[in-house]
Amino acid sequence: MGKPTDPLGTPQPAQHTFDAHFATPPARDRLPPQHQPQHQPPSGGSVAPMAAPDAHGPVQAYAKLEGPDFCYYVRTLEVSLGRHSSSDGRAGTVDIDLGDSKAVSRCHAKIHYSFATQCFELQVFGKNGCLIDDEYHAKGQSIPLRHKMVIQIGDTEFTFLLPKAAVPAPGGYTAD
Repeated sequence: MGKPTDPLGTPQPAQHTFDAHFATPPARDRLPPQHQPQHQPPSGGSVAPMAAPDAHGPVQAYAKLEGPDFCYYVRTLEVSLGRHSSSDGRAGTVDIDLGDSKAVSRCHAKIHYSFATQCFELQVFGKNGCLIDDEYHAKGQSIPLRHKMVIQIGDTEFTFLLPKAAVPAPGGYTAD
């Protein structure tokens, strides 16, 4: 089965179902309060954290970000990561709030789907960069993401996970 296309013929990544064995237990279905988005994204905008309708039911998502204290289902093609501004008391402008550490920029990074490379990438905006699989990446870099890559921004560490159907099988073919 090929990838869906938009009216202009641009290939679109397929959204997959995370099976019950992949779903997070009920206590970890949502981000903890310090990681909750501080605003509602505009309609058609970025990602929203998604709790499974049933703790053992499937969740439709492109990818999953899983940390020791949170789970975030990527349901659109772009999500921003950073910290909220504590000085002005206003809501932050990031989809995933990584806490109030000054080591994390207000808009530190973005995970987005690249149509050119046909994969998700992490683009770094923060001056302190990030670690991906224990390798440092500086501001301005864009890194292709693979299944089970471990990302660390500031003190927050989480794993980038793709659904089984989207993980390349041995030999570079997808397991559809």
